[in-house]
Amino acid sequence: MIVPPRKSPAECPAARTKRDYAKPQDGTTNVPEVNALAPLDHRARTRGLVVILINSFLMWGGFFMVVPLLSVHYVEGLGWDAGAIGLVLAVRQLTQQGLTLGGGVLADRLGAKGPICAGLFVRCVGFGAMAWADTLPRLLLAATVAAVGGALFEAPMTAAVAALTDEANRARYFALSGVVGGLGMTVGPLVGSLLLGVDFALLALVAGACYVATGLVTLIFLPAVRVATERRGLAFGVGLALRDRPFVTFNLLLVGYWFMWVQLTISLPLKATGLSGTTDAVGWVYALNAGMSVLLQYPLVRVAERWLRPMPILVLGVADGGGAGRRGNGGRRAVAPPLRGALLDRVAPGHAESENRRRRAR
Repeated sequence: MIVPPRKSPAECPAARTKRDYAKPQDGTTNVPEVNALAPLDHRARTRGLVVILINSFLMWGGFFMVVPLLSVHYVEGLGWDAGAIGLVLAVRQLTQQGLTLGGGVLADRLGAKGPICAGLFVRCVGFGAMAWADTLPRLLLAATVAAVGGALFEAPMTAAVAALTDEANRARYFALSGVVGGLGMTVGPLVGSLLLGVDFALLALVAGACYVATGLVTLIFLPAVRVATERRGLAFGVGLALRDRPFVTFNLLLVGYWFMWVQLTISLPLKATGLSGTTDAVGWVYALNAGMSVLLQYPLVRVAERWLRPMPILVLGVADGGGAGRRGNGGRRAVAPPLRGALLDRVAPGHAESENRRRRAR
């Protein structure tokens, strides 16, 4: 009988002792986490990806149900200055993006599920509080709470997708997630426009209820996803990002993209209402934009991947966004460019996360 050679502790992690872990064979000082989550099987991964698709629909539906209509309700309905709503949206955006790093750190330490659930329930509180936001300070507070919730779940959600997919299907899944999110963006403003005709408080509560629903779905069905294989300090992650020049350049360029994107939540609703004389136009404009993204996103990304690498795809998407923005100056064609949404919204996070994981593996 042939006896296979016994593996050394370096080759068999389960047989390694604490002393072996204290002095890794490759000369590093990384100590594996004792409570690291077990690898997920195929069924658990599939279930997790389905949960995230459900989340995408409910989250984008709830978000676009209320945020684009803030300017319509407070400026057109209550006579507030448009600059006040611009301030609210700016505070919300800066708070969420500024605190997103914290959500990523929590995901590295605790896994993705906990921060995602916490963020969804916190955003529910923020959106629900807008039902009683009849002064600027109250609206600012509600928007800030909603932004903190977004900061908690945004990075962990993207990291969970990266952990549950592989290089072969990651870009396609991000594109599929964009299609599902686009459906939410289509339904959300239409429902929001109908509810705004009844009562803005009801609109805010229904939007918050969307996050309660997705939070419960996540809590019950999302598997415990490990997004970091080793524990590192905050300074290591920040230093890794700052030393990555393409990553830093990419994020600086995204400043212009987000400047264009935020017009969807203030300028476009006011323009649509002014041209049509009714808030129903806001829902139809968003439905047109999101509907075209739904139809174009997945097939365009599949075709583009056959001929181009991710970065040229992103360049094409940004160029289309700028051109459509100039064409929209006349008002009647001020619709968010579907090609930009199809190419940029989902290729960007997939490309960035793949690059991040590749550099971590070095």
